[in-house]
Amino acid sequence: MVGGVVRGRLVVRAHPWHLPLALLGSLGLAQWLAAVLGLGGAQDPLALPQLAPTRISTTSPWMTRSALVQVLAYGVLLFITVQAARRRYLRHGVLLLVGSAALPTVYGLVQHAAGNASIFGYVNRYYPSRLFGTFINANHFATFLGMSASIATGALIGWVVSGERRQLEAARGGTVVAWLVGLALATMTALFVVALVLTRSRAGVASAALGLGVLLAGLVGSLRGRAWGLGLAGAWLGASGLGVWMTPQVRERLVILLDQPTQEGRLAAWEATLQMVSAAPVFGTGLGTYRAVFPHFQQASLAPGLFQNAAHNELLEVLATVGVVGLVITAVAVCRIVGWVARPMSETDRFGKAVGWGILAALLVLFLHSLTDFPLRTPANAVFAVVAAGLLPSALGGGAIRESHTALTWRGRAVLALAGAALLGLAAAAAGREALAERLDGTEDVADEAILTAPPGDESRLLASRALDPARARYPLRLAEMYAQRGYRHVQDGTGDEARSWLERAARQYEEAIRLDPWRALPRARLAWLRGVMDATPPGAEAGRPDPLLLFRSAMAIEPRNPYPPRLLALWALRRAGGFGSDGAREREALLEVGYSAARRALGIQATLIPELAGLALEVSADYRQLVRLLPDGPSSRIDLAGFLNRLSLRLEGTEPARSQELWRAAMAAFEDGTSAAARTGRAGALIQAQAAHASALLQHHSAEQALALVRRARETLGAAPELATVEARALVALGRLGEAEPAYRDAIALAARVGQGGRQLHLLEGLARLYERLPAPERALATWREVLGLNPREGEAHVGMGRAWDALGQPERALAEYRTGVAVSPHDAGVRSRVADALFQRRLYGEAMAHWEVLVRNNPEDADAHLRLADGHERLGDPAEARRHYVEALRLVPGNARAQSALARLGASPSSP
Repeated sequence: MVGGVVRGRLVVRAHPWHLPLALLGSLGLAQWLAAVLGLGGAQDPLALPQLAPTRISTTSPWMTRSALVQVLAYGVLLFITVQAARRRYLRHGVLLLVGSAALPTVYGLVQHAAGNASIFGYVNRYYPSRLFGTFINANHFATFLGMSASIATGALIGWVVSGERRQLEAARGGTVVAWLVGLALATMTALFVVALVLTRSRAGVASAALGLGVLLAGLVGSLRGRAWGLGLAGAWLGASGLGVWMTPQVRERLVILLDQPTQEGRLAAWEATLQMVSAAPVFGTGLGTYRAVFPHFQQASLAPGLFQNAAHNELLEVLATVGVVGLVITAVAVCRIVGWVARPMSETDRFGKAVGWGILAALLVLFLHSLTDFPLRTPANAVFAVVAAGLLPSALGGGAIRESHTALTWRGRAVLALAGAALLGLAAAAAGREALAERLDGTEDVADEAILTAPPGDESRLLASRALDPARARYPLRLAEMYAQRGYRHVQDGTGDEARSWLERAARQYEEAIRLDPWRALPRARLAWLRGVMDATPPGAEAGRPDPLLLFRSAMAIEPRNPYPPRLLALWALRRAGGFGSDGAREREALLEVGYSAARRALGIQATLIPELAGLALEVSADYRQLVRLLPDGPSSRIDLAGFLNRLSLRLEGTEPARSQELWRAAMAAFEDGTSAAARTGRAGALIQAQAAHASALLQHHSAEQALALVRRARETLGAAPELATVEARALVALGRLGEAEPAYRDAIALAARVGQGGRQLHLLEGLARLYERLPAPERALATWREVLGLNPREGEAHVGMGRAWDALGQPERALAEYRTGVAVSPHDAGVRSRVADALFQRRLYGEAMAHWEVLVRNNPEDADAHLRLADGHERLGDPAEARRHYVEALRLVPGNARAQSALARLGASPSSP
C-alpha cells in the first residue's frame, strides 16, 4: 500500500470486518465524546449516578478511551495484514503464524514438565498445577491452543493433499523442503493438542473439538460432496457429546453451571449482566466499562469481586457495554465473514481451501469459548484471531479478493502521506502520554482498597502524571490518599490548622476522582471517612458540608457487594461512639446502631472481617452479648465469631487468665447459638460445620475428651462427614490413643476423597504421616509422605517429612537430599525453611543453616525465633558481636524472653547494648 502511494496508484483490499470495526470504533468514539463534553451527565459529582435507557454516553471515559484504542489497534492490524498478505506467500504466513504460537507452547510445556509454575519469574498462583504457557489464565491459553491447532491441522491436511507440495518437490532440493514443512506442521499440531489437554480446560477442549470437527467436515464436504461433510459433522458431534457426557468432571461442571447459580456458576453473573442491559439497552454503559458498572448490579449470591472484570460471555458483555446497536454490529461482522467465505471456497485450490477452513475453525473455537469465558480480553488471543482473519483473503483467493484501484496525483499522494503521518503521530502521542504518566507514577493500576497500600509516591510526579492523563481517576485518588495521610498525621500531632488544610486538599482530589469515575465506591467511602475525621460534630450537624453518612450510603448503593464501604462505615461509627461519655448516651447509641448495622452488612459479604469489627466492638463495649448485634442472619457468622473469641481467649490465656475465661465462656455461648441456628436451617452441612468448629475449639482448650464425645454424638445423628472424622482423629491423637487414631485418619481421608475435598485430604495425610512418626513407624511415614506428594508435587513439607523418615531409617544422605528439595520446591514457606535449617544445624552444616535463617530474618524482621536461631549460629561460629545483636533484637521483639536473657548474660552484654 505504501508502495502504491509512492508510485501514484493506490490499491486497497477489502475485508468483511473493515466496516463493522469502523462502526464499533465510531460508536465508542461517540460515547467518549458525549461523556467528555458533559452531554446529559450528572452535574453534582457526589450525586448517585444513573443510567439512561437511550442516552449515548459512557460511565467511565477513561475505560472507553482505552477500549477504543484497542479496537483501533486491532483494526489497523487487520488492515495491514489484509493488504500485505498474498497467495504465493500463504505457506510462509501460515508457518510464521503457527510458529509464533509454538514458542509459548514449548515454553509452557518445559515449565510444566519441570514443575515450575512461573512465567519468566512471575509465579502463577491461580493455576499452578495446570499448563498455562505464557498466559496467567490457563483457560485463555486453551483458546489460544485450540485456534493454533485448528490452523495447523488445516494447513497440514492441505499440504499433504495439495498440488503446491508436489510443485515444490519437483524443484531442485524441493523434496527436503517439502518434507520439512510437513514435519514442522505435524510437530506443531501434536504440540498444540498435547498442550491443550494438559491445560485441563473443559470449555477450551470442547470448543477445540467442535472447531476441529467443523474443519474436517468442511474439508471432506468440499472434496467429496456436501452429504459426506454433513455426515462427518453429525458423527463428530455425536462422538464429542458422548465423550463429554462420559467424563464425570465435565458432567458435574455442567450441572453446577445450569443448576447452581452461585459463585461456582455463571448464571447469576449473566442475570446481573442482563439487568445492566435493561438499564441502558440501546447504546449500553460505554465501550469497555463492564467492570465499572457490574458491581452495582451484582447479586448477593456472588462473592465480592467475582465476575467483576468480565461477564464470562462476550456476547452479553457486548450487549451490556455497547447495547443493541453494538450487538447488531457484531452480528453483521459474523454474518459478513460467513457469507463471504461460503461463496469463493469452491474456487480455491486445496491448500488454500484447507487453510481457509482451518482459520474458520479457529474463529469458531474463539467464538464458542467466548460464550462461557472472556478469551478476547487476552491480547494474544485477539491479535492471533485478527491476523488469522487477515490471511483469509489470500487463502481463499479468486472471488474472495475485492480490490479498489485509485490513481493518485502528487497532491493526493502528499495528502495521504500527511494524513497517515498525522494519525500515527496522534496515536503515538496518546499512547506515549499514557505510558509516561504510568512511568512517572511508578505503580501498577490497582483496584479498590489495594490502592491504599501502594507506595505513597512523589507529589510532583503524581501531579505530572495527572497533567499527562487528566481523564484517569487513579491519579487524583493517589494524590488524595497522600494529602489525607499528611492531614491525619497533623491531627495526631495536634496541629489543627495544618491538618484541616491538608484534609481539604485531599477532599478536593477525592471529589475529582468521583467526577472522573462516578461508579466506583472507593473514593466516596474514603471521602466519607475524611469528612468524618474533619467533623467534630455528630453526622449531619454541620451545614454546607456533605454528610459522611450520606456519602457512605451512596458508596454502598453504587457497589452493594463491596465490603469496603460498610466496613469503613462500621469502623468510623464505632470509633466515634467510643468517644462519647455518659452525657452523650443518645448520640452514642445512635452511632452504635449505625456501626452495628454497617458491620452486619460487611460481614454478610465478607465473614473474614469478624476479627477486626468484633475486636473494635469489644473496645467500645465489654459486654459480649452486644457482639450479636454485629452479626447477619445465619449460623456461619456466629460460628466465625465463636472462633474469633476462642482465638482471643487462647492468646490471653497466659497474661490475662480472668479475661481469657470470660472470652472462652462467650465463645462457648456463640458456638451453642451457632449450632441452634444451624439446626433451625434444617441443613445438615451447616450443622456439621458448627459441631466440627465447636469440637476443634474444645481441642484447643485441652478438652479432648469433651471434643471426642461431641464429635461421636454428632456422627451418630448426622452421619459420616470428613469434618467430623478429622476432629475425631485429632482428638484421639491428643488423648494418646494412637492405635485408634490411625483407622480414624484413614476413614477421614477416604471421606474427604469421596466428596472431592482435596485440600482436607492433603492435610489429613500429613497428620497421618506425623502420627506414624510418633508411633514410630518410619517406613509407613515415608509411604504416607509420598502419598502427599502424589496429591501436590510442590508440597515442601512432604519432602521435610521424608527427610525425617530417612533419618529414622539411618540414611542421612537421602534425608539431606530431601531437606534441600523441600526448600527448593517451597522457597517461600517459612516453616519449611526453618525446619530444614534446624536439621542442617544439627548436622553441623552451620553455614548452610545460617543462610536459611538469614533469609527468614530478611523476609520477616519481626520473627524473634529466627533471630534466636541466627544468634545461636553466630555464637557457635565464634562471632559474639553478631550473636549479641540478634539476641538483643529477639529480646526487643519478645520482652522477657528467658533464652535471650541468659545468652546475653553469658556473653556479658546488657539487653540494651547493640
